[in-house]
Amino acid sequence: MAFQLAHYRMFGHSASTYESKSTSGFKHGRTECIRSATPLSDEFCRVYVNPDSSLADREAILRRAVQNHGSLTKDALMGEGWDRHLFALRTLAQRHGGALPAIFTDEAYATLGNIVLSTSTLASDALGGGGFGPVGKSDDPRWSPRSRLQKWMRVSIVR
Repeated sequence: MAFQLAHYRMFGHSASTYESKSTSGFKHGRTECIRSATPLSDEFCRVYVNPDSSLADREAILRRAVQNHGSLTKDALMGEGWDRHLFALRTLAQRHGGALPAIFTDEAYATLGNIVLSTSTLASDALGGGGFGPVGKSDDPRWSPRSRLQKWMRVSIVR
């Protein structure tokens, strides 16, 4: 939620976000994408930046947004995410030629694919300088936590 709020405060709107979750618990599992920019995270940002909102209002929406994020994370971890599924369907449709199904040419799908915030991370202390670069075509900066080292983390802003 901190990254969502930081972007909202800087630009006045939420942004398509990529957050990876390992599915290595499954044979040949790799990652699933958690789309952490949700209507609840957007509502959290709007409430938080509103000077007329109370501390109780802010706490309540933060708790709801974090609970929703936890559910999305659990779904991804359990192989119940939808992002990779749509990616595979689009890739198969492209390989077979012809017109893509309407969902893949929709403006909302294009917006979803333009990743502005990437919260993927390399969690190994051996890779302290590692991280992920920009993953979208937006002019907004990309936020990418680079590594988790004991009690702190580094954040890269790529312009």
